[in-house]
Amino acid sequence: MFAAGSRPGAGEHCRMRAFFSAQPQTTVNTQGCEERRRFNNTGIKYYSHNRSLHVPFLPLQQLVRQEAPHGNQESGYAVNADGLVLIADYVARRAPPAARAFIATAGRDIDSGVTPVRLAQLVALASRHVRPAQALAPSPPERDAALGAGFDPSHWGLLEALRIALFLTWSRSAQPAAIDTAFRHCLRFADLGEQCALYRSLPLLTDGERFLDCATQGCRSNSRTLFEAVACDSSYPARHFDDTAWRQLVIKAIFIDAPLWRVTGLDARLSPELARMALDLHDERRSAGRATPPALWLCLGTHGGARGMRALRQALASDPPQAQAAAAWALVRAGAHDEALAWLVRQTPPDSTIALVLHRRDVSQQAFGHLAHHFAKVAP
Repeated sequence: MFAAGSRPGAGEHCRMRAFFSAQPQTTVNTQGCEERRRFNNTGIKYYSHNRSLHVPFLPLQQLVRQEAPHGNQESGYAVNADGLVLIADYVARRAPPAARAFIATAGRDIDSGVTPVRLAQLVALASRHVRPAQALAPSPPERDAALGAGFDPSHWGLLEALRIALFLTWSRSAQPAAIDTAFRHCLRFADLGEQCALYRSLPLLTDGERFLDCATQGCRSNSRTLFEAVACDSSYPARHFDDTAWRQLVIKAIFIDAPLWRVTGLDARLSPELARMALDLHDERRSAGRATPPALWLCLGTHGGARGMRALRQALASDPPQAQAAAAWALVRAGAHDEALAWLVRQTPPDSTIALVLHRRDVSQQAFGHLAHHFAKVAP
């Protein structure tokens, strides 16, 4: 990361200015030093007392900022170009010094042209240089930029982001048929972590419907981790799954206790048939003496009908407190706001977070996610 012999010591107070954005962002690094970042097209400057060091952009970053090659004019960019630039920058900001040589070499390899076999090797080798447990942890401005570009990296790891950047950088200059071949080859020989990264890349491919069979197969996996890589924080299923596959995804999320509120597009694809299936699952669990997951009520919306209202009122009368709160929220979602407030009045004392959501009539899946996080914090 630093030139040989010039890296500041652990106790030395240094000022880093990285030209990574039009507006400076100030943070504090692990050694207590102020860090300011800005973008430009030349590279990164590090300031330490009276000396200035310069480190050029990694080749991977240079590649993603180039124009789409002429060979890929059939469909323009094969990938979400804005998203790829953001991901490459996230990786460059967080990559440990030991990983930078690998990233630079991988970028040069991709620039010179590699086969799908070699691409799969690069995706696999990334785990030797970045720890799987290291979270990407995007800042709020970074997450907002990502959402604006059509993807959500909130729950990605840094290793996942690096693997996604490698695959998409290669894909940006390839024809759709070649991307199809490479994706399937990488997926065939991938371990669990590599598979998750590949599935998370799907929303960033402009021709992603080619991989619908792969995505539906991933949703059938027994691994919750793999299922969430396909189903959660991704616009891909809502955009490409047909009604049957979509309903199967939602019901499986309930069944395996995946965070249903993170299934992008759920609110827009509610239906009477999905509500019926959710209520069937509710009745089945009640008959077996098992609790109904609170997230199940997300599936009803205004489609539950009289049967749904009976189930919600029963939950208010007999379920544990947090499940009752979820049912009250679902009543507001179904249009029975007064019933939900009547339940709230009977709580002693009422939970301020639940009261705020109910009074605001915020019935989005994101609002339910806030309730779920609140429940997790206050759980005994």
